[in-house]
Order: sequence, then structure tokens, then C-alpha cells
Amino acid sequence: MKDKLSIIIPIISAAISLLVLLFGNNIYDKIFDNKANIILQTNKTNQFIPDDLLNITNDYLINNLKKPIADSLRIIQVKNLGNSSKNLRVEFNVDGVIHDYKVESSEAIKSEMLKNDDSIILNLDRLSLNSTIDVKVWFKDEGKLFNAIYTDDISNEVIKENTDTSYPKIISLTIVALIFLESLIFIMLYFMKKSKNKTKENNKKELVEMVLTELSENFIEDDASDVNDGEFEEPNSSEKDKVKERLKELVKKQKSN
Repeated sequence: MKDKLSIIIPIISAAISLLVLLFGNNIYDKIFDNKANIILQTNKTNQFIPDDLLNITNDYLINNLKKPIADSLRIIQVKNLGNSSKNLRVEFNVDGVIHDYKVESSEAIKSEMLKNDDSIILNLDRLSLNSTIDVKVWFKDEGKLFNAIYTDDISNEVIKENTDTSYPKIISLTIVALIFLESLIFIMLYFMKKSKNKTKENNKKELVEMVLTELSENFIEDDASDVNDGEFEEPNSSEKDKVKERLKELVKKQKSN
């Protein structure tokens, strides 16, 4: 039982490791994670209008439109790296009062609106794998905290900045690959050892058979000669010693072969 367990465990480990190496991401997504993986890339440019012109224009806009001119531009890209998201609602809360914005997407935008002076809400029927939403926002920077939130049929989460996950993935794959190789080496050594032991057993059986055959033939010859001579004496000690010596020589001969 122990012998079987010692080989079953490495075989199972090797099989699981191979599946993870080949289909790891797909298996995990289908079994454990059916959510969208929406990530965010964004950057901000300040003071794209000269200060003198900005001050003059701001005075005019504040007096007449009660709204300051935009002094900053934020470029936002949202991308889905996971499963398709259905009935998606995305909310962008920018750094200050929004002056204007522009939305583009590889998916159809169902609706878009300003929730208040510093928030944009977008609604989409779906956001498929690798689909993107690109937003440009011109606003008056007031130092507020920028964030983005999405809601769909499955979850409601903050959209996080895209980070490089290649290094952790490489470490994980390296560990799985090492487990696979160690299991494979153990399996090979196990079967090599088993084959070697089987060969030894076969050699021992052949040796015993040859010894018994040789002894049987010798005793038959001795008995036949005794019968022909009419003698039925018990073998003396010297004859027994001779038989033992012949047996030892035969064993040594077989071992040397």
C-alpha cells in the first residue's frame, strides 16, 4: 500500500502541475473567478493655458457663466482584462469642476451624464474582454481625490490602477514548473528502480533454477552409476562436501556472469 501511495502522489502532482502550466488562467477563471477584471490607466496634465490668459478668462467666465475655465486635462482609459461585464455602470469622480469631457469606447455607450460638477456616469450594456473606454476630461483642478467605480450584474468595485503583475506570475509558474519536474524525476527514478529490482529477482530465479537443475542432473548420474554397480550406500561426508563445493562454484560462476 505504501509503495502504491509513494508513486500515486507524484503522478497526481505532475498531472495537476501540467494542467496549471497549460491552462492555469482559464481553469482559475472558469472555476473560481467569473467576474470582470476592469483596470484603470490615467494621467493628468496641469496648466495647459498660460497663467495670464487663464486669469483673464477665469474672471470673465466666473462673472458671466459662474463657471471657471478648465486648467487641467485628465486622460482616462478603462480596460476589461477578465470576463465580459453586463449592464455596466462606471462613475468617474475627477479632481475638480468639470468644464467639458469626451467619451470613446470599443463598445456602444448606452448613456452618459454629469452627476454633478465633478462626476461623470457612463452606462453600457456590456464591456467585453479587452474592450476599452477612453475619457478625456477638461476641469478646474481643486485638488480633490480622483477615483473610478464600476457596478455590473456581479460586483460593485473600485477600479484600480493597472499594475505590472508579470513578476508574481513568473514566480508562480516557476514554482509550478519545479513541482512538475521534481514529480517527473521521482516517477522516472521509481520505475527505473522497480525495473532494476525485477531484473535482480529474475536473475535470482534463473540462478536457483540452474543450481537445482545441475544438482538434479548430478544426483541422477550418481544414482544411476550406483544402481549399475549394485551399491546403495548413503553418501559419506566427503561426498556431501564435494556437492557443497560444486554448488558454491556454480553460484560464483552465475554471479560473475
